[in-house]
Amino acid sequence: MRFSQYTFYAFVVLCTAFLLLNCSVSGGQGTDLVNIESETVQYGDEILFHFENTTEDTVVVLTTGCGTKSENFLPSFVIEKRKNLEWIEAGAPNCIAIATPPMKLAPGGSESVQVPADLGLEKSTIPGSFRYVFDIRYLRKGGYPVDTRLPMEQRISPAFRIMGE
Repeated sequence: MRFSQYTFYAFVVLCTAFLLLNCSVSGGQGTDLVNIESETVQYGDEILFHFENTTEDTVVVLTTGCGTKSENFLPSFVIEKRKNLEWIEAGAPNCIAIATPPMKLAPGGSESVQVPADLGLEKSTIPGSFRYVFDIRYLRKGGYPVDTRLPMEQRISPAFRIMGE
């Protein structure tokens, strides 16, 4: 069987699009540290996040402060939205005023937390596909988190869809 040059280019474009969409859609689906209960929620619902430490060291999920990509702010988490096959910050930084202790997870340990799906989001950004990027760090001897975060692919939640009211 012989293919024309255009058929070959169309095949390459379709395969590339398939790979990009699968990689982009999964954006976080591959992490085994962070999982979610539901892939679709309504604006105003809560999302149940499950954290399971699959590393060989104790980790800590920081749960207070203002979430931003900048290292100049207090650590916490930030919500991102998929736009044109990229993840961009969505809404205001998430500032948690209630001081809650960080979640310390020994190797194999797990914990869950509920977060409002619309935390920091304007209604105009809904509907869409979103994900959270958490601040997860190793715990150093003495019980304090190290200064650097775990790699990004270990700190992102699976993508989820927020529907309108």
